[in-house]
Amino acid sequence: MVLERLLQKYNANESHALQVADLSLKIFDEMQKLGLHDMSLKKRDMLKIGACLHDIGYFIEAKGHNKHSAEIIKTEDALDFDAKEKQLIACIARYHRGSLPSKRHEDYSDLPPKKQKNVQKLAGIVRFADALDRLHLDLVLDVSLSYSAKHNVLWVKVIPEKSGVILDLSSAQRKKDLLEKAFEVQVVVVSAV
Repeated sequence: MVLERLLQKYNANESHALQVADLSLKIFDEMQKLGLHDMSLKKRDMLKIGACLHDIGYFIEAKGHNKHSAEIIKTEDALDFDAKEKQLIACIARYHRGSLPSKRHEDYSDLPPKKQKNVQKLAGIVRFADALDRLHLDLVLDVSLSYSAKHNVLWVKVIPEKSGVILDLSSAQRKKDLLEKAFEVQVVVVSAV
């Protein structure tokens, strides 16, 4: 309810925001089942909020909207988190596009190393999920993940909303960079047909 109000307040594309959040949570849950992380339910909640609010910075300006999203999240009173938690959520939203997390970025560098790693992982998931809905058309129904420990490859099968639809996965190929870096795996993206 709070997230929907915030999406409306900042005139965000609610359908896209919810799609990215849904895909992010599916990826988070699948990766956890595969033993690729052991993050808490609280981190899952932070992922959901960062994913939902990743584009609210468009309210200020399209250019640098990811940075504007981060600033809004850090100051938004409706979010029931303390300042450090909001900072982490803001970083998740910030890195959905543009440059990867860097020690030169104040909000990121102010976090302790463990939280920086959490930002990399959670932002990597959102960045990848956002790329799966690049056109904002909700063309992806689901994702299915499998992992080969022997080859250190994470296979992501993308299932289209309608059978026979050919998905353009070029954006997902480009934006898998942070996901690969954070989880130290090679990500292979394929479309179910």
